[in-house]
Amino acid sequence: MPTRGRRAAHNKTRLGCGPCKKRRIKCDENYPSCQNCDKRSLTFLLLVPTSRLSSLDIPRRSSRDENLPEHHEETSHLSEPSLQASGSAASTALIPIPSRLPPTLRLKDGWEDFKDKLTPYHRLLFNHYEYTTCFTLATDGPAQTAWHSSVLEMASEHKYLVPSLLSVTSLHLARLHDSKEEKDHMHSIAASQMNEALSHFRADLGKIHERNAAALFACSTLTAVYFFRTSTLEWEEIRASIVPDTCMNELPTQLTDKMIQPFLKTIRGVRGVISVLTPGYNWVTGGDLSPLCTRPWWPKVFMPTTERALDEDRRLAELAKLWKNSDQIDATQSKCLTEALMYLRQTFALVSLLTDPSEDYNNPQHDDAISYSVDDTSVGLLKDRAAIFLWATQISNEFVSMVEQRNREALVLVAHYAVLFGRIRNVWWMDGFGAQTIWAIAMVLGRDEQHLIDWPVQAVGVDLGVGGPSLITETGSYG
Repeated sequence: MPTRGRRAAHNKTRLGCGPCKKRRIKCDENYPSCQNCDKRSLTFLLLVPTSRLSSLDIPRRSSRDENLPEHHEETSHLSEPSLQASGSAASTALIPIPSRLPPTLRLKDGWEDFKDKLTPYHRLLFNHYEYTTCFTLATDGPAQTAWHSSVLEMASEHKYLVPSLLSVTSLHLARLHDSKEEKDHMHSIAASQMNEALSHFRADLGKIHERNAAALFACSTLTAVYFFRTSTLEWEEIRASIVPDTCMNELPTQLTDKMIQPFLKTIRGVRGVISVLTPGYNWVTGGDLSPLCTRPWWPKVFMPTTERALDEDRRLAELAKLWKNSDQIDATQSKCLTEALMYLRQTFALVSLLTDPSEDYNNPQHDDAISYSVDDTSVGLLKDRAAIFLWATQISNEFVSMVEQRNREALVLVAHYAVLFGRIRNVWWMDGFGAQTIWAIAMVLGRDEQHLIDWPVQAVGVDLGVGGPSLITETGSYG
């Protein structure tokens, strides 16, 4: 009897779009549309493999589920206690009423009737979003009201909103569990719900209009939040898979290529929010979600003013020496890198201005700032965490491609950008993202080039050990 040969390995992407998978061609995984689909004028959204974060199987819809709302999977196999944190935490602790509700919050709204259509398990997740998770997506009252009231009111009309918010809620709840099995279970639910959301989301993405612009914007933002959190989880899995004490320069290329993908996925997610917002800008900014995307109080000019900000700006300016007069960088790449550096310096300057306690820039919500490590040793306040996303929305597609191609200079800029995330405190879905990014860049650069990111490593406090379960040495607590 002939023996069956071993299946050849391949380098196909796992996060590719539907059209590319159907045509069996390589997808570049650009968000919100890849190059192949751009050429064919198609619109799609990347899917998230449930096996990436967990090996647990997620049940599929059966014939007896036909009476359920189309955008919800039957999860009756999951018992209510699975929402309870292990240890001494009680189930009631998972949905606490915030100590300070936004003044414009409406405690009774139209979605109460909609909740009755959910399965019991999804209703528990929905309650946690309504009373806890939604308040972690923003810090100021009007924005929290938008996530709590306005987004929920849209949920019954747009199939992608409920599974996207349930996905983020599942990730939020997973942090409360001590058991790896329970965490993996919640991660699987999150991935399944996000895939459910994206399958409906892409249908509306090509026809943005007044009635769906705000819902699409909310869903794309939730998707970006999902990417931030799951990228950190993916990096943790990669690190745990490496044999301790492995030499950094001995890591296989296939593994180092994998290390850069979580960052690319997340940045494309942030840029995807802008690609959704741009065509529907007037509709979104003129509606209830305006507090999420308008910043009229930001300073008009981004220039460093404090001694520390000026010192960091000089440090960033020095990075241009990496490609000036370099034989390895052509004129197009040099222009691309110079532009990215300019935007990076502007973003650092904006963040420094918004952490200056002597300025409030007429921000009506200046009391809702978040904790931020203003000098790497003491914790101050950042008036608006949205400032950190500025660079990700400004860089060119060509620069993103250079990062994907592991261009040394582009990777060094990314590591310096990650410092801003590493300084954030008390934002659960950004927890560890900055340090994990810097660690991944260090692994890709290798020991010989590691000195180029000495400052980011020191500023955030990253353990550059190769193997083992622990990575982060950042100080401060996270909520």
